[in-house]
Amino acid sequence: MDKVTIHWPRSTFIGVTILATIGFVLVSGPFSSVHQLIVPSLIGFLLVLLGIAMFTVNHRTTRVIAFLIIVLLGAEMVLSLYVLIGELLRHEAQAKFLLYNGLVLWITNIGVFSVLYWEIDRGGPYRRHHHIEVRADFLFPQMGIPDSIKGAGWHPIYMDYLFLSFTTSTAFSPTDALPLSARAKGLMMVQAMISLTILVIIAARAINIA
Repeated sequence: MDKVTIHWPRSTFIGVTILATIGFVLVSGPFSSVHQLIVPSLIGFLLVLLGIAMFTVNHRTTRVIAFLIIVLLGAEMVLSLYVLIGELLRHEAQAKFLLYNGLVLWITNIGVFSVLYWEIDRGGPYRRHHHIEVRADFLFPQMGIPDSIKGAGWHPIYMDYLFLSFTTSTAFSPTDALPLSARAKGLMMVQAMISLTILVIIAARAINIA
């Protein structure tokens, strides 16, 4: 198996992480400049370590670093949501600024959970790619379709998890893939709650009730 085939899913992870970090920096205006410097720097350092682990083909180390990055992104998600709620309650932010921050955070929410779903399902992208049997966290429609229709050797790619994350943030419920494990259900509940909170904040500001 060539290195490009093995590494391209991690390149997707790196791209989404960079975009999510930029989104959090844009939203976290009220935080100190120290916070805006430390967190992106730490994530950048972990991305460098992730790149090194990728090209040494160290799957275990790569997976540990990826989860550390996801934990940091999750913490930033909570802080950014706190900032958004604070701006609404203090009536300090202009409507345009609040709506902009809400949109950035909503899009970032989709990106962060997409890489999280992609990382946990069936042991991660490496094991899925090599068809190593691990208990599935999500049931995709293609899993019940004959190979003559879906194609032999089908396995979910990042776009499948991105779509799963998008539908969770918009419909607040499964519309394509079904969660099978307790952790998958819990994560989808958290994502839907974050998305619903963002939309409620935007709606409240739009109709001027907060």
